[in-house]
Amino acid sequence: MNNKSNAVLGVLVGTAIGATLGILFAPHKGTKTRKKIKNKIIDSKEEIQNNLSHLKDSIEEEVINKKETIEEKMESVFSNAVHKTEDVIIALENKLKDLKKRNNLNEN
Repeated sequence: MNNKSNAVLGVLVGTAIGATLGILFAPHKGTKTRKKIKNKIIDSKEEIQNNLSHLKDSIEEEVINKKETIEEKMESVFSNAVHKTEDVIIALENKLKDLKKRNNLNEN
């Protein structure tokens, strides 16, 4: 995800640098230069929108994957807790049986 953010930032910086250099070294009249800049801005805008759309899709996919991973881990934790609880209950029941046996032996 971080690499995609860097890619979008790189495109933005590259576009700004390209537009600036284009203005500085433009061999054409002002009207032609402005038209080229306008076209370049439109092209850059579309490219940026596409990159942002891809970034958004990637983020959504990453969130879904993380959510699924968290749900799987939570399910595993709950499952382990249930098994451990059952083990504790069995151990306590066995201890209670032993105590009852001892109590019965002491009464006799």
